[in-house]
Amino acid sequence: MGCPKEGAQVELVFGSAAVWSVIIHKGKTDWGSYDLPPKLKKLMAEQLGEDEKSFPKTYQDLLKMLHDNGASLTINGTWNALTDVEKTIKGKKNIPDYVQPLTLKEMLAHRAKADQYWSF
Repeated sequence: MGCPKEGAQVELVFGSAAVWSVIIHKGKTDWGSYDLPPKLKKLMAEQLGEDEKSFPKTYQDLLKMLHDNGASLTINGTWNALTDVEKTIKGKKNIPDYVQPLTLKEMLAHRAKADQYWSF
């Protein structure tokens, strides 16, 4: 598995179970409520050859950093519309601007073209 800094194309897809963690409530997502553990920052810094002080404070900040470094963040737009997170499948009122909602067809196409697909 590569990272954007190594030239790899990286996409994080938030399916229906994970959608709730990237919805904005009062200016931040649920992930914005959780600090990155110091040990995780240290391990990431060692592996990426970075200063651990350069790593973001929260998981939401980490997602933004990944995006800023070339990773694509996408979300199940159908689930957003179905559960009234958004009014339309492509709606972006309640999710971070760097997260792109996808239709089911687009999600399948993204998965089909992936060299690797991991699900957690």
